[in-house]
Amino acid sequence: MLGHGEGVLAVGLSVPSGDTGEPVGDVLDLDVERRGVEQVEPATHTVTSLEGEKAEYDLLVLVPPHQGQSVVTDSDLGDPGGWLPTDRLTLQVKDRERIFAMGDGTDLPISKSGSTAHFEAPVVASRIASLVRGSAPKTNYGGRVMCFLETGNRKATALRFDYEHPPTPPKPSTIWHAAKWMFNRVYWETVPQGRIPEAPRRRKGGNR
Repeated sequence: MLGHGEGVLAVGLSVPSGDTGEPVGDVLDLDVERRGVEQVEPATHTVTSLEGEKAEYDLLVLVPPHQGQSVVTDSDLGDPGGWLPTDRLTLQVKDRERIFAMGDGTDLPISKSGSTAHFEAPVVASRIASLVRGSAPKTNYGGRVMCFLETGNRKATALRFDYEHPPTPPKPSTIWHAAKWMFNRVYWETVPQGRIPEAPRRRKGGNR
């Protein structure tokens, strides 16, 4: 799609589809039209759509189509797009009894975000444990997702939804923007570096 605004041309920008698209689109209020991209000409600062439409730009923001990893395609586990065909409840790769998928690798119709993998992980862990124990699995994934959405001008909102409940984003505000900033700082300072609070050490005799 091509979207114009003060010398900036956004190409390939999309709003989530399905049940999540309408409420999110209302918050973003994007004035863009759906177009496929045929050619980009940096020398003349123009981009041409598949329909033959040409548009000039000062700054081009190009978002290519999402595609899965080649390792998935090469393994014959995925579809032509490189995604793993995954059961939406069990997270089991279809026709593969002992393989599960989560995060960005699945073909599930939900956002590909860190929170998705976070909420999927306990389901996968529980189902693997059930396979090891030989017990019936009881945990299903309900499509739960939570993420922040920047809306510009130092404002943001939050998206919380699942398979049965589309998002109802609160009004964008600086509070949500600050919450996103703090969450990002805490995450990168702790999780990737494996910083886990240590339990208090006890001296011999039971005293600290």
